[in-house]
Amino acid sequence: MALPRTPCSSLTRCACLLLQEAAQNPEVTKWRVDSSFFSIFQRRPHDSQPGDTRREGDLSKVIIVAASVTEVRSDVQTSILVRPDNMRGNAYTQSGGRAPLWITPNTQRIFEEPVKIFVPDQSVKNLTVKNFSATSRADVEDANIVLGKTGFTYVPIDSPIVLVLEHNHENVGFFIYDMPVVDGQYYKLDNDVVASCCDTLDRRVFQTLPFCNLSKWTISLARADGLCWDDPTNIACMAENDEIATYFLEKKNYVAIGLYLTYVICDKNVSKTGSAQADGGAAGAPAAAGA
Repeated sequence: MALPRTPCSSLTRCACLLLQEAAQNPEVTKWRVDSSFFSIFQRRPHDSQPGDTRREGDLSKVIIVAASVTEVRSDVQTSILVRPDNMRGNAYTQSGGRAPLWITPNTQRIFEEPVKIFVPDQSVKNLTVKNFSATSRADVEDANIVLGKTGFTYVPIDSPIVLVLEHNHENVGFFIYDMPVVDGQYYKLDNDVVASCCDTLDRRVFQTLPFCNLSKWTISLARADGLCWDDPTNIACMAENDEIATYFLEKKNYVAIGLYLTYVICDKNVSKTGSAQADGGAAGAPAAAGA
């Protein structure tokens, strides 16, 4: 299992996997983010100074925008699928299951350049994260919108509502940037127009965002052939005789995966975009629990 010393570097730890134990207790094949690791995934405040240990960011609302493998090691005698939460991949099981990473038996590889195993829909990354700085209807309605007394609402010029009106100017009958700007920072809009834009954002953007809760994030290991961990099928060495099969069932197998994540913490109190190093991109590691 690989964990970072800082958001920019990683430390490799190997986790032990016993096939017999994995067959009896699937939980040992899962790695969960312990609360002691939360600071690894959070980011430094903008006003932090060298040596400052403070971290911030709500990990319950995160969008993963990329994942790469930095190293893979396994001495398990069968191929393994690695399944991180919120990641769909192109490695398929015989039963049709999918995973972003497939590890062949007795693999020992450290990659000079991280190998990408997951990239989400580009429209999600570009439109909703970069342009739509809000991630919920409440964010939009709480962002300095001023309700007027005569059926109008004053909307900040950088509100996502303005983007909706820009992209739908043919339907609404006016071009938002032709409207006068009040006090240099607001557009004066009809209440019904604002409500309609908020409904559109909620239905077509916010409800479709692939949010991930990193505070409860899980990475699971499974046999690529879909069989139980102690099944000797497809494991030639275990089929030779009972003594050898028993040895491999009770043998300590070591699995290590260096996983580098790039993600956005969708917290209105934290910057929503930036590089992995700035936003808390971290190398994580799937393996047996307790590693």
